[in-house]
Amino acid sequence: SGMEPGEVMTTHVEGPPPGSIFPIGTTKVKYEAVDECGNTAYATQTINVSDTAPPTITTVIPGTLDLNCEDDLSTITISATDLCSAVTDITYDVIDSRTDGSCPHTYTLTRTYSATDECGNSATCTSKVTIIDNVQPIAICRDELHIALTNDGLAEIDAAVFDGGSRDNCGI
Repeated sequence: SGMEPGEVMTTHVEGPPPGSIFPIGTTKVKYEAVDECGNTAYATQTINVSDTAPPTITTVIPGTLDLNCEDDLSTITISATDLCSAVTDITYDVIDSRTDGSCPHTYTLTRTYSATDECGNSATCTSKVTIIDNVQPIAICRDELHIALTNDGLAEIDAAVFDGGSRDNCGI
């Protein structure tokens, strides 16, 4: 047989071959051993692979992000990767931390982003999103205004009468 005394020839018989990447779960691999006299024995190896590592959030989210009030918050997206499986669920939640600012339409949100892989492992990161109003309003006054005076030469005029379409980017 060309084998030395005491030598045993081992051969892979069943299951993924040596060097394979094993899937998550239990995999059985069967081997055959033959000695120089032709005696054969079989052994089965059980390989258990589990994924306990969370995914990695790959988007760099600044700790604090300033946006203007008309900016769209939904444009902030994240991506994630996982070593063992696909990332199946990426979500964000506005955590119960909305702090109103000193002006209308300005506030800070604490946002938590979460990524979950196929095995249920999760990773999170948190960011503060500050909504600001740093754009001056546009004041437009009516060009011409005719006002009738009372007999004593006075007039009572509401400021809205002078408004010719003034506006603000935050809708104020």
